Amino acid sequence: MPVTVHFGLPEAQSNTLQKVFASVEGMTYLGHGVTPELDQANLAMGRPAGWEPAKVKPTFEAAIAAGGARPALLSRPTLATWRASAPRFIGGQLGDLFDRPKLLFVTRRAVPWAYDYFFTRLALLRTDAMAGLNPWIEKHMSQLRVGSDLAQVKFTQTVQEIAEKAGSEQVLVLPCEMLELDPAQFLGRVDEFVGLGGALTAKADGLELIPDNTVSLEYADAIRALRLIRRQRIQFLKIMAVFAERAHKPARARFVELRDDPYSDINEWVAWFRTARGPIHRAIKNGDEELLAIIPANDDYEMRDGLAAYLDEIEAEEVDSVREAFGIDLREWGYAPEPEPEA
Repeated sequence: MPVTVHFGLPEAQSNTLQKVFASVEGMTYLGHGVTPELDQANLAMGRPAGWEPAKVKPTFEAAIAAGGARPALLSRPTLATWRASAPRFIGGQLGDLFDRPKLLFVTRRAVPWAYDYFFTRLALLRTDAMAGLNPWIEKHMSQLRVGSDLAQVKFTQTVQEIAEKAGSEQVLVLPCEMLELDPAQFLGRVDEFVGLGGALTAKADGLELIPDNTVSLEYADAIRALRLIRRQRIQFLKIMAVFAERAHKPARARFVELRDDPYSDINEWVAWFRTARGPIHRAIKNGDEELLAIIPANDDYEMRDGLAAYLDEIEAEEVDSVREAFGIDLREWGYAPEPEPEA
């Protein structure tokens, strides 16, 4: 029975799928949380530049053998982990690890991914990002257009190359939007592909999607509020106080220390924000009115429109390529929408 390897684009419901896969009876799941040995093997594979198939292969072979004739499935991190090196790491090493594995690839619309990608990188709080989002995006546009970052948008060729290097003859490409809108159809397609006889399809009833971590414009604005320390310290402290109220106890205590220190600088506040950003992000996503009201909004996102138009062009090309290569029409799930007619 061939092994199925699942991977996908960032925020393509990988966490949800991994949770479901781990709960399916009648399948040997090779991911985290099954045995300490599999945990170690998966941890080793998390360092693609350094892991060697020969070192983890015995662990996977033992788990597959223990499962007898049951189908086996390995769920790997997102394609973003490997970027343009994905064919070399996933493809070549998977070919050494498993004999002609099946590949399940889950995609996500390009434009939402792109916004999230840039805002996530902004969330890393690099100092050059503090000058403003627009110049920062413009600075990196050339990298997006021609560099390895496009591995997450122009994925058809990458998936084909992975399949070729892994010796895979069976590839299933599905959009995460199908899982969100029609989980029975999505899980049914995967069930048939893996050979589970309905065990996975049955999980569609009552399926709870794990919320993604996409970064909103509001959260990007919350991050940019950190730069106010340099010119509007009083207003800055008011905003940080509201942030601190949502944070965990250690972060609240650290806020008091920084607030009472007249010499606290941007680097210390950035380090503090890192410890508090989880609860702040959740509060924004939950529509915390007080928090949203105090975050200074920015109106200089003009680059979004140009970036969106550019990615729409790429997405239209990818939709055609996916249909030709893998036999699925992503337009049915909102990809490459027709432009609205001008009034």
